[in-house]
Amino acid sequence: MRNIILVFVLSLCSFASHGQLDEFLIGYYSQDYNNKDYVPSGTSQAIGNDFALLQLIKDFGANYVHINYQLFSPSEQYAANSPSIYFLDNASDLGLRVILRCPDIYVKSNNPPYNPTTSIQGLNYYGNHPSIIGFDLRDEPNSAAFPIINSYANDIRNFNGNFLRLSNLFPNYAPNESLFGTTGTPTYDDYSRYVQDYIDATNPNIISFDHYPIWQNQNNFFTNLDVFAKKSRLNDIPFIYVLTQIRSTASLPYCYQTSVPKNIPEFNYVIFASLAYGAKGISYWHSTCKNDFFGVIPPDVMTYLGNLHSKFKKSSKTLLKLTFQSAYHKSENSTIFTGQIEQIHPSSLWSLFSNDQFAK
Repeated sequence: MRNIILVFVLSLCSFASHGQLDEFLIGYYSQDYNNKDYVPSGTSQAIGNDFALLQLIKDFGANYVHINYQLFSPSEQYAANSPSIYFLDNASDLGLRVILRCPDIYVKSNNPPYNPTTSIQGLNYYGNHPSIIGFDLRDEPNSAAFPIINSYANDIRNFNGNFLRLSNLFPNYAPNESLFGTTGTPTYDDYSRYVQDYIDATNPNIISFDHYPIWQNQNNFFTNLDVFAKKSRLNDIPFIYVLTQIRSTASLPYCYQTSVPKNIPEFNYVIFASLAYGAKGISYWHSTCKNDFFGVIPPDVMTYLGNLHSKFKKSSKTLLKLTFQSAYHKSENSTIFTGQIEQIHPSSLWSLFSNDQFAK
């Protein structure tokens, strides 16, 4: 692992400002926070009990939460119904910032009608809360959803140009049907086009993707990072990498008793690779398993990650300034899965390292 990290860090180079971020983002991406998934021991499912979970997230070293629905059941309540904002108050009290998914703005399907009335209602209701730093527009959108995402993104931009306008994009192992509505398996160029099409269609100020090489034993993690690193640099847009902490020995769907916690080397594998490729934030997806993060990750791993997050926050300004230029892999052998050959973009082959004037 040490060799891989060293090689990557050598490829990080010049300095530039990145978008509107003012700190390196360390997030917790959950399915919901309405106490349906997490009820602290000895308490009932009630508004305000999410404070205990938020405290765990804060203690873990996160500085933001990316939440699907923060509202008390039923989880989808439109701003017109004046739902509770206690969750946002609790987050603000703990110094946690929020990227919010609310039904007034979120695009649930590829071709819904744009509703400017609910969009403005949602922004007016939530947008002035001090915890809000942005809004989630869609998780893993098909390209057909890009125009409607842009409509809501324009509303957010007009309401507050500093708000993050986030859609978490598909990983590169998604089929063409998911990306474009066509058949087949995407090539590197196909996937690169999908990401660029999203940027061209929605003019985002941040991009994000999830990829789970440990969980699903995927060997194309580095080519996915390569696409986002290059799109981030060419379009001057920061990107976030969404990771998960479990390894599953079963197939999808997602939650199994056979899931085991990641260890420190596995976390290092995905976290340091994403940083070396220029990520300006990481977000931990807890999967759909109930309470499988704070209740399952071993204490020594949690302590290690908490200390790591503290180092990232202390180095936040430097991390935001680093601009990806290139990567060179000493070996294509995985350091996690014995015998597995990782997919490396041809421009990252070790044989090219000696030709890189900056790396020299």
